[in-house]
Amino acid sequence: MLALVGGEGFYHCFMRSTKPDAGDCPRCSKKAGSDVVAEFINNVADNIRVKNKDARVFAWPYSATHWSHDRDQVDFIKQLDPANVTFQTEIDKDSVDWRVAGYGKYCWDYSASRVTASQRCLNQRKQCRKRGVSFSCKLEINNSIECLSVPYLPTLQNQLAVWENCRSLAPQAIHSRWLFDGACKSPSEELGYWAVWGMQSEFKDLHLVLESLAVRDFGPSASKYILTAWNYFSRSMRHHPCLDYYVGPYFIGPGQPLVIDTQSLPASPESSSDWEVHKLKFTWPAQKLDPAFFGHFYWLWEADKTDDDTHFVNKQSLFYYQPGFRAIVRRGAKVGQDVALQELRAMAALWERGIEQLKKARAHIPVNCRERFLQEWIIAQHLGYTWQSAANVEEFLRLRDRIIEFSSSYSLRSGHARENIRDMDRITKIAKEELDIAHKELALIKGIDFLDLSLRLDMGAASLEEIMEAKINQVTSILKEELPAWRKLLLKW
Repeated sequence: MLALVGGEGFYHCFMRSTKPDAGDCPRCSKKAGSDVVAEFINNVADNIRVKNKDARVFAWPYSATHWSHDRDQVDFIKQLDPANVTFQTEIDKDSVDWRVAGYGKYCWDYSASRVTASQRCLNQRKQCRKRGVSFSCKLEINNSIECLSVPYLPTLQNQLAVWENCRSLAPQAIHSRWLFDGACKSPSEELGYWAVWGMQSEFKDLHLVLESLAVRDFGPSASKYILTAWNYFSRSMRHHPCLDYYVGPYFIGPGQPLVIDTQSLPASPESSSDWEVHKLKFTWPAQKLDPAFFGHFYWLWEADKTDDDTHFVNKQSLFYYQPGFRAIVRRGAKVGQDVALQELRAMAALWERGIEQLKKARAHIPVNCRERFLQEWIIAQHLGYTWQSAANVEEFLRLRDRIIEFSSSYSLRSGHARENIRDMDRITKIAKEELDIAHKELALIKGIDFLDLSLRLDMGAASLEEIMEAKINQVTSILKEELPAWRKLLLKW
């Protein structure tokens, strides 16, 4: 039995208590969270073993920060019953992954761009050995928080590295499959099968497994191009700068609208010397966005009271209206700089090189492998458009805010006229690029059910086709109306 005993899942008095670090009942509130949860799971395991001596209980403190400020759960592990309980942890969660660019990516949840075991995971493995507690490692290498809307990420070299690093921990168990977000029956899971069960065969070499998968699925002549494409995709993902949930390119791919927050644009009174008048906000109505850009976050209901239907009724935005990526350099020559936009551009460029390899492979695909190749092509091209759009939208929002910042009064606006118009030209070019991407994406995904967001059970969302149609209409509108009107305003003082 697998019990999530951290912040969700298998309920106890500290899981979602009204006050962090305190239980909600008279008995448990007098003890520390680690003490209560360990006692609870030991009792459960002991009683299960009474009925079945071969049974095993896995204790998984996923998101246990509500009741434990100990990153490594040393006190919790120390109190587990080694005879009956296995401790499970994630290979990468709650850690910082330092990048070549000099910033540390905070992996607060599963990441497809971190391939090594975190220090937290290594420390917990050490504690389990010391206490004689069996150890299980949780992976989620099929897809990740970086992109939750595809059946799998074709970053096989990254996934291979994760499997190898997990295997090097010599765990008693590996938990790799959630049956969640499509995370099953993928090449990465098949790679994992051989990582676990192929140790007594030639397939203990996972590089051989990867080559064999490419040959079987795409044919011998195409396999070298496929392997090279997967390598570029893997390298690309290692530039992904941060994590987020169910929003913007993480979820709706290139379907994010280009938001112009007209309420923040500067006032343009005809004549006044009053400073307060100069600070008035522009009074255009707020930009109206298609309902397709909003959705119901059903999964948030777990934090609500039983009869509270807020998250089934109220929609939330599926897009960024403020810049969404940040990567501050803390090491090296660029200390203090935010390199997130550069990382997004690097990611998109490397992914495009992988797409070029898939194009080369196409001519060598046998007839019996064409259906499989088509799926790989659609996923890869969709993600290629996603990363291009992620960089475009991030730059658009940053430039939008910069123009607003330097046009908040007559004097500021006139003094920065050349720079504001330069940035406006760039914004316009980005909008045209986004319109082109949106048309290509819509043509790519029409009728593709495995990218249909409306079929997800954790969300109430429009289909990706509907979102892309709304994106095309929205960008067409701002190119025709909002951006020209804004440009005219910037030249008026």
